Amino acid sequence: MVHSIQSGLGCDGGPNCSADPRFTNDPENYTVTYSNGYPMCIPSTATGGLRTVGADPVTGEGDEFCPHTNRMALSADQITTQGLIVDNSVFFAPMQVGDNVACEGNKEIINDVHFFSAHTVGNGNALLTRDAPDQPSYLLADEVEWDAPGFMNERVKCLYIGFSTLLDSQVDIYGIHIDPATNEGHEIIVASTRNNPLTINHGIGLGSAGIFKVTYDVDFLKGTPVGPRNSPCQQLAISGYLNMCPQGGTMDEEFAVLAPLPREAIFRSTHAEELNPGVTALNIQGEDAFHDAYLTPVGIGHPEMGEIDLNRFWWPLAFVGEPWNLDRRLGPGGCDDPDGDEIPNCEDPSLVAVGHLSMGLDPFPFSGIDPTLGIQGGGNLPPGPPETDVITGEICGNDVDDDGDGFIDCDDIECENTAPCVLIEQAGGAI
Repeated sequence: MVHSIQSGLGCDGGPNCSADPRFTNDPENYTVTYSNGYPMCIPSTATGGLRTVGADPVTGEGDEFCPHTNRMALSADQITTQGLIVDNSVFFAPMQVGDNVACEGNKEIINDVHFFSAHTVGNGNALLTRDAPDQPSYLLADEVEWDAPGFMNERVKCLYIGFSTLLDSQVDIYGIHIDPATNEGHEIIVASTRNNPLTINHGIGLGSAGIFKVTYDVDFLKGTPVGPRNSPCQQLAISGYLNMCPQGGTMDEEFAVLAPLPREAIFRSTHAEELNPGVTALNIQGEDAFHDAYLTPVGIGHPEMGEIDLNRFWWPLAFVGEPWNLDRRLGPGGCDDPDGDEIPNCEDPSLVAVGHLSMGLDPFPFSGIDPTLGIQGGGNLPPGPPETDVITGEICGNDVDDDGDGFIDCDDIECENTAPCVLIEQAGGAI
């Protein structure tokens, strides 16, 4: 968003008198929106950016980048039971007197002046967009939850709920995995509502349009086949992503769609592919703005003992399944940019190996448990065939390559599952 310049009692004369400096611009996520993600604006009486004429100070009309016509029905086809279809979705839509608005943030008192600093503002109305090649659409990620290791529930569940300004809410959802060499994100498809009646419009047929919901539940004990509503492989196949599970949905394939856990996800509307070249949204300064997508952090779901074992509420959480904890380069913003050129300067993985102790959390929140044993995930499943080294004889812990295979101590397959090596791995390289 681009915020207005505030002034008045309690302001110190700076560019913005917000009492909470943490609430800054978020250009890839609209945090001031209508209920379904359509960005909201306040008409400006000032000129600036590409705005050459300000709005009328009494009526608010006349701001070309926050047009009052986006809250008016100029033709009968704009009126639906699901909400008003805006006149031109290139532009944001203004807040109006009488709107029901909910704000989230902090209350502060500064110099006897009461402030409410809002990081999120939601308007109770839904505004819709036309399914046309000259009209951008908007999305909002409402819930994104993803089970984290060590999967003590003997399952991995994911939930994705979002809203769209298009009644036909067809969306691709990607997990963003970070390249440790460049800190760039790679988008890997995890879910889609393309042509999918199980997920479009809440997957309930008569449900309100513009709502989409994807639920996954890969149960390690029940195994395959996973039911169609809960199967990552089947859901992706319905939407045309057959290459994600070429064997048809084995347990390994089902699990691999959801692992490893990403720190962020991005929702992308399929409508973006249908827009004419050059069509974009414009913010209140007349500049290109984000549309047809929504970037969101992933809600991390650690196992809850209330669902597993009431005598183990003391059981610690395992943080080793979140890659960015082990190496900050695997998370967004994990590399410094000291020269401010917006090109992260990451430590070279060929010089500082991925997972090196210096790259992880320090001190590391060590759980003290082996996630492959006990009641952790897989504990009730029959063990698979053990992996063995063709050369035997490694003595673990003496800093010597005893069997001559080029690997020493915990780096050797003969030692990696011993208790000391498991503890070192969990601690990120040292205890």
